[in-house]
Amino acid sequence: MKKSKVLAAMLFICIGAALFAKETGDVYEPTATPIPMPKKKKSTNILTKIFGKKLSDPVLLTESSLFRYNYFGTNVKEEDIDIMYFPQEHQVAIAFESKKNRFLRFDERAQNALKLAFYSYEDQFDAKTLDSRKKKHLKEYGTTIANYSIDPIIGHEEYKPEITFGYVFVDKSPYFVISIPETVSQSANPVDPDKTKQSSLIRLLFNRNQMKTLIGQFSEEKILEALNKAEVDAMEKESTEEPKAAGETNATEEPKAEAATTATVQQQ
Repeated sequence: MKKSKVLAAMLFICIGAALFAKETGDVYEPTATPIPMPKKKKSTNILTKIFGKKLSDPVLLTESSLFRYNYFGTNVKEEDIDIMYFPQEHQVAIAFESKKNRFLRFDERAQNALKLAFYSYEDQFDAKTLDSRKKKHLKEYGTTIANYSIDPIIGHEEYKPEITFGYVFVDKSPYFVISIPETVSQSANPVDPDKTKQSSLIRLLFNRNQMKTLIGQFSEEKILEALNKAEVDAMEKESTEEPKAAGETNATEEPKAEAATTATVQQQ
């Protein structure tokens, strides 16, 4: 009898402890010798995983805009841009200028650097700690290496600049800014190395909505969505281009043949 009472009391205590217990963090005791972290595996290109192949042409992710300084550098004007994905390089690019033939491309490391820089800018923006007394803070949020290319009508120039992240004030309004410094072209002139081209200084300015649109395209979901659309569009285009049967000619080509025969007869 006493034994059963003891068991009942112990059961009551256990149930009570379970009912009134609070969640706590995991107990963590670091080892004397740190355990080495496993090496991160190199990520497979997203195209290889999904489509089992590599596409070559850039794919449009979305259209957006940014701001550029006017000719005198006294104000800014809005400029339309395309945000594109380069499958072979697995890079996201800003296509700008009037013909959108200049591309600032971000690989995964540069994308992460840009995101961290913008998040720091947003924190300062929300905390009202941006310094408007000094209008330019061009290297406030660090640097990274990017790819910059120009595709003119003749030739192609490739650059690998160390771009900087910061902010500027224009008419009391702050803008997040990406600066592309003067950089010597990677495409050296084989005939005269001294004539190797050098890019000019460029500043790309963004408001917060424009930057959120840009970094929002870095996600795999957005890239896959654009790739799927490109794949569907390509299939639809192929299906509408029906191959001609052997020996088949267009109806519009027949009168030309008749006219040519008639002309031959008249000449005879």
